[in-house]
Amino acid sequence: MADQPAQGAHGFARRIEGGCGPGDFSCEVALVDGLAVDVLDAQAVSSAGTRCEGTGFLSNPEAEALAGVTARSTVTTDDEGRFAIELPPGDYCLRTLDPVVGEWIGFDLEVEPNTQTLIELEFDHGAY
Repeated sequence: MADQPAQGAHGFARRIEGGCGPGDFSCEVALVDGLAVDVLDAQAVSSAGTRCEGTGFLSNPEAEALAGVTARSTVTTDDEGRFAIELPPGDYCLRTLDPVVGEWIGFDLEVEPNTQTLIELEFDHGAY
């Protein structure tokens, strides 16, 4: 993975499947490689009449483009599920496809000056 940028975000993506509760040994946790993560400006997302965090978020990129919401940049997780992206201070929305169910999901991100924000993209489909 590239060096962590001076400011922006870094982190990893993982999926969780099976039973992960006490006494249940069917739990499987795996890092997700090759996952594309889009970075959008939070203000543009809000102006389009939607919100970032949650499932089902901005599920039609073509319609988003018509509404003026386009990805500022895209980063892809490496073979160990890690990613890093340099961003100026501000509010952003991270968007990616859930690798298990194929739905768009979004995460809020605030970048402070000279700060690296840790992002854990966790796709938990385990049974409890």
